[in-house]
Amino acid sequence: MMSKINTSMDWELAARIFSGEASKAERNNFKEWLKHEENLAEWNDICKNMSEVEFALLSQKIDVEQAWYNVKQKTKLPDNRSIRIWRTGIVAAAASVIIAVIMFLNPSDKTTAPANFALSQTSDSIQQVGLDDGSRIDLNRNSSIQYPSLFAKDKRYVTLSGEAFFDIAADRNRPFIINTQQIKISVVGTAFNVKALPNASLNEVCVREGKVLVSSLLHPHNSVELAAGDKAIFNMADNSLTKMKLTNNNYIAWKTREITFKNEKLIDAITLIEEVYNVSVIVPEKFEMGNKKITATFDKYTIDHIMRVFGGIYGDDFEYRHN
Repeated sequence: MMSKINTSMDWELAARIFSGEASKAERNNFKEWLKHEENLAEWNDICKNMSEVEFALLSQKIDVEQAWYNVKQKTKLPDNRSIRIWRTGIVAAAASVIIAVIMFLNPSDKTTAPANFALSQTSDSIQQVGLDDGSRIDLNRNSSIQYPSLFAKDKRYVTLSGEAFFDIAADRNRPFIINTQQIKISVVGTAFNVKALPNASLNEVCVREGKVLVSSLLHPHNSVELAAGDKAIFNMADNSLTKMKLTNNNYIAWKTREITFKNEKLIDAITLIEEVYNVSVIVPEKFEMGNKKITATFDKYTIDHIMRVFGGIYGDDFEYRHN
């Protein structure tokens, strides 16, 4: 699903960032530029378009890496010295290719999926998506995933906006690749959760089974390998990938409704419950949140039961409303 391109962005800079050709000074200036909310939204839109362009090229069985190599070769001087990249050379070519392909895919700025692509979207409910290779995806509320009706012979490629749990069928000959606006996730066969909300500065990957490779779209060499029980957080502000151990399974509570709090801050517990049950918790008017903490386990309980438990623990009436 293509969105309208914001032409106020410097496309040559976008191409340098994506191709890894930007200088350190440019990258630092870019990080400062991203601190403004409107700029962050604009860059996320560009990343989304770039992901979909690569997705479209792959669906047409075009070797993207070879295509980039060919562009680079055509922009070298006879003595193999690289041309300085501004309006000539690889970045100008890359920028032209990016714009041309996006315009080709989306000539009238209509919201549509390319031919032979399927698009699944959710609003206020969770949806299960089955892929032609036997993989299963649970798509959280307010999320979307785009994928080909039939995968290619050498790769399985999808794009995600929002949150989803992936249970990927093993196929060593066809890696499964997921692009969000900020990161790329590569697997062979595994089960894991990806949280990549639109315009969010943080992306999160949590692995339940198997191994997963997570890399930055800005700098592909910036990557971490995760095993079962690992978690990675990508921070767009500094392009960092942090690997850590999972301490519970709350990352998948939106799907299982199994929640465990162990000396957790009450404010954080309430935030998670709101996400899982799609509600807004109404805290008693004179209730002092402070640094209150909670230790409790909820296994597929209703939101009414959880509110009663809160009331019993804190001696006050907690209410909620559906979003």
